[in-house]
Amino acid sequence: MTATQPSTTCRPRAILAAVGRVYGDAWRAIDSLRASRREDFPDWPDWCFLPLQAVYAIVSGGEGRRVPVERIHHVAILGVLASWRVTQGIYRFDPAVAEAVAGTPLSGELPAQLLYRLPE
Repeated sequence: MTATQPSTTCRPRAILAAVGRVYGDAWRAIDSLRASRREDFPDWPDWCFLPLQAVYAIVSGGEGRRVPVERIHHVAILGVLASWRVTQGIYRFDPAVAEAVAGTPLSGELPAQLLYRLPE
């Protein structure tokens, strides 16, 4: 690979694979939890892909175990990857559009309804 060639490695997918190796049964456990959500977890909100309590149980190994403080960030990583894993959407923005969006000032409250209109 030369300096002018773009990398063919997809970093998010590499991270997904690495986390899948560390937590070997995580994806199966997540799929199982989601499949039984209506019967076993009636208070699980529709907007929530997977509650972080469930991810914590997977990272800790369950049965009342605790996640060591040096690995607590694994809960957030696994939680994010769990939902991204379904679609694996990656968006590449035109540089001019990205610059305009990044330079747009945010003032006041962002209408929450906008968040329901995102592509994924």
